[in-house]
Amino acid sequence: MSDPLYRRDLLRLAADAHGAGRLPSPDVSGLAYNPACGDKVVIDLDLDDGRIVGLAHETKACVLTQASASILGTTLKGADKAAVEELHAQVSAMLEQGPPPKPPFDIYAAFSGAAEYKSRHRCVLLPIEAVRDALAKNRIDQMENNVAQARRWFAEDLRIAAGITDDTIVSAFARVPRETFIGPAPWRIGTRVMKLGGQLLEYHTFEGDPAVLYHDVVVALDEQREINNGQPSLWARLFQDVAPRAGERILHLGCGTGYYTAILAEIVGGDGSIHGVEVDPNLAKRAEHALTSWPNATVALGDGATVPPGAWDLIVVSAGATHPLHSWLDGLAPNGRLLFPLTADGPNPRNGSGAMLLVSRSGGGVFAARFVAPATFVHFEGGRAPEDSARLLQALRQGFHRLAEVRSLRRDEHAPDETCWLHADTFCLSYRAAL
Repeated sequence: MSDPLYRRDLLRLAADAHGAGRLPSPDVSGLAYNPACGDKVVIDLDLDDGRIVGLAHETKACVLTQASASILGTTLKGADKAAVEELHAQVSAMLEQGPPPKPPFDIYAAFSGAAEYKSRHRCVLLPIEAVRDALAKNRIDQMENNVAQARRWFAEDLRIAAGITDDTIVSAFARVPRETFIGPAPWRIGTRVMKLGGQLLEYHTFEGDPAVLYHDVVVALDEQREINNGQPSLWARLFQDVAPRAGERILHLGCGTGYYTAILAEIVGGDGSIHGVEVDPNLAKRAEHALTSWPNATVALGDGATVPPGAWDLIVVSAGATHPLHSWLDGLAPNGRLLFPLTADGPNPRNGSGAMLLVSRSGGGVFAARFVAPATFVHFEGGRAPEDSARLLQALRQGFHRLAEVRSLRRDEHAPDETCWLHADTFCLSYRAAL
C-alpha cells in the first residue's frame, strides 16, 4: 500500500474498528453497497428523539471503508439527520479537491489523499451512506406511525361525525389503509363548500404525507369523469343502516378501486365474503391489486346488471340507478338487503341526485323499503331508464317531504293509488307496510 492513499493513521483506524459488530435490538438499520468492488456496510442505530445514541457496523470492505466506518463509531454519537447530511456534504467536497471537513468531523481529513483517486471516493463515503439509509428508514417508519395514528383518529372522528355506534364499523375504518386504494401522490382532494347558488365540490392538490387522506373528504379517482373515492362519513352511516354481519356474503356493485369493499371485508370477517364488480377496466384492475391483503374479497370486471339469483345476504351498489333491477331483487337471499342510490337525471350528464334506498327481503319474498340518506352518485351503466327518471324526478319534487313515510317496495300489478309514493311500470314505492 502506498502513501498518500493508505496513511498510517488510516490503517490504525481500520484496525481499531470502533463500533464493529451489531446492536442487539436496533431502532433502525441501514445498508450501503458498492457493486463496483463488492464492499458492503450494514449500520445499526439506536435513536432518541432523532439523535444517534448507539451505533454499530458490520463492514466487509477495503481498508478505506473500514477506517471510515471506525470513525463513525466515535464521531456520530448525539448526531441527528442534519449533522449526518452535513458530514456527507463536507467529506464529498473534500474528495472533490475542496477544503477538509470542519470540527467535529475534521478527523476525516485523513482521507484527503483519496481525492486523487475518483474510484475510491465511494469507499470513503459508503459508511456515511449506510447511516443516511438507516435514518431515511426511520423517517419512513415515523411517517407510517403518523399515518396509522391519523387513521385511528379518522375512525374515531367518524364515530362522532356520523353517529356510529357499531364498534365493528369504526374498527374497520381504523384498519383499512385508504392510500392503498387511492394510489400515490399527488392527490386531488375534494371539499364541499357553500357558495351563492348552493354547495360546490372544490378540488385541491395535496402531496407528501398520506395522513392528509384521513379526513372526511372525497378523493378523485378520475376527476374528469367525476369519479371519486366517496365520502367516508356517508358510507360509515350507510353501513350502520344496512348492518353487515360477520359471516355474510356481500356483493358490491360499482366497487371502484375497492376501499369500501375492504371495509366490508373487515366487517364480515374471515367467515364471510365479498365480491366486487366494477365496469371500468382500469379501476377493476386497481381494486384487484389493492384487495390482495383481504383473502375474503374478490373483484370481477362487469356492469353488475346480472347477478347470481338467491345468493347474497347484502347487495351494495355504489352508482345511481333510476329503478331497482330485477336481478338485484331476485339475487337477495331470504332476509337479504339491497342498498342503492335511487337517482334521477339532472343537468350533469354523468351523475344524478336522489336518495339511498334500503330494501329488505323477507323469507316470503316481500320487500320492506325505506330511504336512509340523500345522495348524488355517478350513473350506474345498465340501470337507467328515461321514463323511470322522469317519474322519480316528479316524485321527488312533489313528495320529497314524505320520503321518510315510504315503507315497502311492491312488485305486484296494481293501479296507482294514494299509497304510492312512486308508481312505475316494474315497481312501486309505497307508504303501505310490507305485507
